[in-house]
Amino acid sequence: MKILSVDPGYERIGIAVMEKNTSKEIILFSECFTTSLKQKHDERLHDIGQEIKKIIEKFSPDRLAIETLFFNTNQKTAMHVAEARGVILYEAATKKIPIFEYTPLQVKIAVTDSYGGKAYSYRKKNKI
Repeated sequence: MKILSVDPGYERIGIAVMEKNTSKEIILFSECFTTSLKQKHDERLHDIGQEIKKIIEKFSPDRLAIETLFFNTNQKTAMHVAEARGVILYEAATKKIPIFEYTPLQVKIAVTDSYGGKAYSYRKKNKI
Protein backbone atom coordinates (compact mmCIF):
# COMPACT_ATOMS: atom_id res chain seq x y z
CA MET A 1 0.00 0.00 0.00
CA LYS A 2 1.28 3.47 -0.91
CA ILE A 3 0.27 6.42 1.24
CA LEU A 4 0.55 10.07 0.24
CA SER A 5 0.93 12.10 3.43
CA VAL A 6 0.44 15.86 3.43
CA ASP A 7 0.96 18.48 6.11
CA PRO A 8 -0.98 21.29 4.44
CA GLY A 9 0.16 24.86 4.43
CA TYR A 10 0.13 27.87 2.18
CA GLU A 11 3.76 28.90 1.96
CA ARG A 12 5.17 25.46 2.86
CA ILE A 13 3.55 22.06 2.39
CA GLY A 14 5.10 18.89 3.79
CA ILE A 15 4.65 16.01 1.34
CA ALA A 16 5.77 12.39 1.65
CA VAL A 17 4.98 9.11 -0.05
CA MET A 18 5.46 5.93 1.93
CA GLU A 19 5.07 2.32 0.91
CA LYS A 20 3.93 -0.05 3.63
CA ASN A 21 3.93 -3.82 3.44
CA THR A 22 3.75 -6.50 6.09
CA SER A 23 7.42 -6.33 7.02
CA LYS A 24 8.44 -2.68 6.70
CA GLU A 25 7.71 0.90 5.72
CA ILE A 26 9.76 2.65 3.05
CA ILE A 27 9.82 6.39 2.38
CA LEU A 28 9.70 6.74 -1.41
CA PHE A 29 9.57 10.53 -1.58
CA SER A 30 9.70 13.47 0.78
CA GLU A 31 9.79 17.22 0.23
CA CYS A 32 8.83 20.57 1.61
CA PHE A 33 7.05 22.22 -1.31
CA THR A 34 7.11 26.00 -1.19
CA THR A 35 5.18 28.74 -2.92
CA SER A 36 6.58 32.21 -3.48
CA LEU A 37 5.39 35.23 -1.56
CA LYS A 38 5.70 37.14 -4.84
CA GLN A 39 2.99 35.05 -6.51
CA LYS A 40 -0.68 35.96 -6.59
CA HIS A 41 -2.99 33.90 -4.39
CA ASP A 42 -4.55 31.98 -7.30
CA GLU A 43 -1.12 31.19 -8.76
CA ARG A 44 0.02 29.72 -5.46
CA LEU A 45 -3.08 27.52 -5.24
CA HIS A 46 -2.52 26.41 -8.84
CA ASP A 47 1.11 25.49 -8.09
CA ILE A 48 0.05 23.48 -5.04
CA GLY A 49 -2.51 21.60 -7.11
CA GLN A 50 -0.03 20.90 -9.89
CA GLU A 51 2.57 19.57 -7.43
CA ILE A 52 0.06 17.24 -5.76
CA LYS A 53 -1.22 16.09 -9.16
CA LYS A 54 2.35 15.37 -10.33
CA ILE A 55 3.10 13.31 -7.22
CA ILE A 56 -0.17 11.38 -7.53
CA GLU A 57 0.59 10.58 -11.18
CA LYS A 58 4.16 9.51 -10.39
CA PHE A 59 3.50 7.34 -7.32
CA SER A 60 -0.17 6.24 -7.70
CA PRO A 61 -0.92 6.30 -3.96
CA ASP A 62 -3.68 4.09 -2.56
CA ARG A 63 -4.74 6.69 0.00
CA LEU A 64 -4.16 10.23 1.20
CA ALA A 65 -3.37 11.01 4.83
CA ILE A 66 -3.78 14.72 5.54
CA GLU A 67 -3.71 16.81 8.69
CA THR A 68 -6.86 18.62 9.69
CA LEU A 69 -6.63 22.38 9.82
CA PHE A 70 -5.09 23.81 12.97
CA PHE A 71 -6.70 27.18 13.58
CA ASN A 72 -4.49 30.00 14.68
CA THR A 73 -5.26 33.59 15.53
CA ASN A 74 -4.41 34.86 12.04
CA GLN A 75 -7.68 34.42 10.13
CA LYS A 76 -6.14 35.34 6.78
CA THR A 77 -3.50 32.63 7.12
CA ALA A 78 -6.10 30.09 8.27
CA MET A 79 -8.25 30.86 5.22
CA HIS A 80 -5.29 30.49 2.85
CA VAL A 81 -4.31 27.15 4.41
CA ALA A 82 -7.94 25.96 4.21
CA GLU A 83 -8.04 26.87 0.52
CA ALA A 84 -4.73 25.10 -0.14
CA ARG A 85 -6.05 22.07 1.72
CA GLY A 86 -9.14 22.14 -0.47
CA VAL A 87 -6.97 22.03 -3.60
CA ILE A 88 -5.09 19.02 -2.19
CA LEU A 89 -8.33 17.21 -1.34
CA TYR A 90 -9.69 17.99 -4.80
CA GLU A 91 -6.67 16.48 -6.56
CA ALA A 92 -7.00 13.28 -4.50
CA ALA A 93 -10.75 13.11 -5.09
CA THR A 94 -10.37 13.43 -8.87
CA LYS A 95 -8.29 10.24 -8.81
CA LYS A 96 -10.74 8.56 -6.40
CA ILE A 97 -8.06 8.22 -3.72
CA PRO A 98 -9.56 7.53 -0.28
CA ILE A 99 -8.88 10.40 2.11
CA PHE A 100 -8.01 9.94 5.79
CA GLU A 101 -7.82 13.02 8.00
CA TYR A 102 -5.81 13.26 11.21
CA THR A 103 -5.40 15.94 13.85
CA PRO A 104 -1.92 17.36 14.44
CA LEU A 105 -1.85 15.57 17.82
CA GLN A 106 -2.69 12.21 16.21
CA VAL A 107 0.17 12.68 13.75
CA LYS A 108 2.61 13.65 16.51
CA ILE A 109 1.73 10.59 18.58
CA ALA A 110 2.00 8.30 15.55
CA VAL A 111 5.49 9.46 14.56
CA THR A 112 7.01 9.99 18.02
CA ASP A 113 5.09 7.44 20.15
CA SER A 114 4.35 10.11 22.74
CA TYR A 115 2.41 13.29 23.43
CA GLY A 116 5.54 15.29 24.15
CA GLY A 117 7.77 13.76 21.46
CA LYS A 118 10.28 15.83 19.56
CA ALA A 119 11.64 15.59 16.03
CA TYR A 120 14.70 13.69 17.25
CA SER A 121 12.38 10.97 18.62
CA TYR A 122 11.02 10.54 15.12
CA ARG A 123 14.49 10.44 13.58
CA LYS A 124 15.65 7.88 16.15
CA LYS A 125 12.54 5.72 15.68
CA ASN A 126 12.95 5.79 11.90
CA LYS A 127 16.76 5.68 11.84
CA ILE A 128 17.11 8.96 9.95
